[in-house]
Amino acid sequence: MKQNFTMPFTESGITLKFADENFFCFENCEGYTQFSGNHFKEMDAGWFDVANKILYLVELKDFTQADITSTNGNAQSRVWDMVKKSIDSCLMLHSILIGAKPSAGIQNCLPQPFSLDFKITLFHIINSSDTQKADIQFLNDSFKAKFRAYKELFGILNSNVIRYDQAKRFLDWVE
Repeated sequence: MKQNFTMPFTESGITLKFADENFFCFENCEGYTQFSGNHFKEMDAGWFDVANKILYLVELKDFTQADITSTNGNAQSRVWDMVKKSIDSCLMLHSILIGAKPSAGIQNCLPQPFSLDFKITLFHIINSSDTQKADIQFLNDSFKAKFRAYKELFGILNSNVIRYDQAKRFLDWVE
């Protein structure tokens, strides 16, 4: 399958470089675009770590200039956006498992067949300033609280909101 983006991939000042060709994005996938105009969202990138049977779904955001926890509700709005993107991305994958008709347009975009053999791990990687560390921790805590039931329901291995500098230390595919 032809990838609709190449490595390394940079968005929001964050660079990903997956170890092999088992990456994808939903953005230009027919299975996603047919629903995207109806408040349906997607995460920026996916990568099948075949050796470890993990499917990583990754969202990239640049909040370096953002007032994340301002009193006008920005933080909760940002968290709900992360939750929505995570849920919708998981729903697309799970539609494959149940054989829903539109899932063929999603499976065709994936470089590997999605199956229950793969555990899903979600990362929302945030490009932020040093002064925003506490804000990103707040977003992570709030996201985990709001996403907890979905994580259990979908059988998701991990779900985190992390700073770009953390991701570079812990994930070998983040540059």
